[in-house]
Amino acid sequence: MITKKNVLQSEPFDDIFILGISSAESDFIMAWHLNNLLRLNLTKKQNLMYTDQKLSEELSFYYFNQGENGSVHNLVMLNKTVTGLTRLPQSTDFLLIIRNNLASLPIDQIKRSIRTIPKVILSYTIEWEKYKGIDSLLEQIDLHELSIERSNRRLLSRLQK
Repeated sequence: MITKKNVLQSEPFDDIFILGISSAESDFIMAWHLNNLLRLNLTKKQNLMYTDQKLSEELSFYYFNQGENGSVHNLVMLNKTVTGLTRLPQSTDFLLIIRNNLASLPIDQIKRSIRTIPKVILSYTIEWEKYKGIDSLLEQIDLHELSIERSNRRLLSRLQK
């Protein structure tokens, strides 16, 4: 008799919106524009160390968490090597990643606002399932966020003592 294996599969990133941005701007200028246009508070955090079988790269990383019932925003500045590994179009310089509570966000307005930023050449929605390698990058971003939150909690507990 042949036995069947039951395999559980789940979508690791079910409530996520990713916008690819092509721009000649620096990371801090892009974060400044996004903060002003979208009323965010993206702040520079420790760089994300992206590792793959072929390379290890440091990527500029910005983070904003709106709180318990809000969204989490990341801005990651890519380089050409990482763009090639994730198989994104070569013109992608930044990823704006928004997770959680997407139903309450004006996604179309966000896209239109980003296109008004000076030196933005292109902005487009990325369906992460279609691009090989982006799930690995998203997992590393998720782990990086956890380490940031953990260090923030430790700092808060020290300050409260």
